[in-house]
Amino acid sequence: MAAGTRGRRRSRQGRRCATVDAACFFGCCLCLATVACGARSAQVVLGVCAPVEEVSGLSELQVEQLAGEYELTLEATAGEAAGRSTSGRLWLYPNEPDMRGIPAAGGGVRADASAPLLGATDIDVEAVGGVRLGDAMSRDPLSPGVLLLQQGEQLYVRVGAEANRRDLLRFDGGYFALRVREVDENGFAGSWSSGLMAASAEGHFCAVLLAP
Repeated sequence: MAAGTRGRRRSRQGRRCATVDAACFFGCCLCLATVACGARSAQVVLGVCAPVEEVSGLSELQVEQLAGEYELTLEATAGEAAGRSTSGRLWLYPNEPDMRGIPAAGGGVRADASAPLLGATDIDVEAVGGVRLGDAMSRDPLSPGVLLLQQGEQLYVRVGAEANRRDLLRFDGGYFALRVREVDENGFAGSWSSGLMAASAEGHFCAVLLAP
């Protein structure tokens, strides 16, 4: 992380709500808007996970470069577990080209979105008030524990094998999602939100690269 990024202080707001269309891309029409408008983002520094404001590092990003092993930290700022944190490992690796399409409601795949990376995590989302949606350690490409979704310059990480099933197009139900807002050579960071239909917990996260 550049020195200027490390020195940022906590900001007040600066968040933008996702559109309903972007929210539905995520698989739950409410959860993306919550991730976008909820908790503040976080800066990428090993051992520290403090909120930051500006979106950065996404415009020129080749998403496949995010493949690797990370130390993932979740900080809860709202919900019953507010003030708590948890850490674990996150693994991301390239999705097969024929598995990157996002199923569309009318059949086929969406032209404006893709799932370039998938993976797994051993983090305990329930420790920060999150909803557990199946096995987050699943390596099954048809229902991976982690799926990174891209729409334009927007990146989201959906956690839970049940949420990531390719044979089921979900418009509601539980979710646990990370919204990536900052990327640099040390990893990535942003905000997270989780709940059933509407958010019941949210916060910020940091994913520090351990090995590419």
